[in-house]
Amino acid sequence: GSIVVTVVMSLVIIVCGFLPAIFCKEKLEHSQATEKLNLWVATKATFENKPFLIVILGFFIVLSGSLAVGSIGGFLNLYLVCNGNESMNGNLAGWTLTVMSLVSYISMFMLTFVSRLKGKREAFMTGMVITTIGQLSLWFTIDPRWPYLQLVSLGFWALAMQGCWLMLDSMLSDICDDDERETGHRREGMFGAVRGFIQKASQALMAMISGFMLKFTGFDAEVAKAGGLDPSVAMRMKLLYVLIPAAGFLLGLVVFYFYPISRERAAETLRILDERNAKTKA
Repeated sequence: GSIVVTVVMSLVIIVCGFLPAIFCKEKLEHSQATEKLNLWVATKATFENKPFLIVILGFFIVLSGSLAVGSIGGFLNLYLVCNGNESMNGNLAGWTLTVMSLVSYISMFMLTFVSRLKGKREAFMTGMVITTIGQLSLWFTIDPRWPYLQLVSLGFWALAMQGCWLMLDSMLSDICDDDERETGHRREGMFGAVRGFIQKASQALMAMISGFMLKFTGFDAEVAKAGGLDPSVAMRMKLLYVLIPAAGFLLGLVVFYFYPISRERAAETLRILDERNAKTKA
């Protein structure tokens, strides 16, 4: 089953990956007329961009919060919710990923609607509020009496998270336009590179930290396998698993509140750039 899914999804990703390369054409005449910057100057200018720093800081906080307790969740479900039953735990994990994947599509349409109505910052913040509610509700829905009840909480979590990532990347495109308006340079590559580095750094750092957090709870796989999960250990695991991501989401919400590019400012920037490019062509 894994082989079939992997092959099919790889083909889908390859095909979809080629589509923007084929149909999204760069405005070469404009980029060729732009003065090239050396790496040091471009890097320095990138980290002096206030809207970009706000987005990257918020992105790092939100992503780190959601990844910091990754190792705890799996063991919590296996030994607390499923009482060590690996078959049941596998079914639960399968349903979890299925529900979250399906609901995430709704997230993109929902937050896109809010973005058009209010703005990208407001859409992202709306998503963070919904995700935080879903995260906090896990305290009540992670319960061995009702193993699948947590799907409701995770559905709320997914209802906004995918749309939040969409809004974040859309904000980056506005930052590129705003930066061009101020500096006269198009620097999508540098902004995208820093965003990618922050994502990889967060994933690597949180993978290490999540292991330390699991050890901090007092969890021992051999003890849990032999005699079940100690109630005090389960309580600490559940506490960290619920509260750390929620704290990250709330802190990210505060950071993104200060994002300065409104819908009106982005529209004005596009108008100015269109006029400037028209003059350049003329």
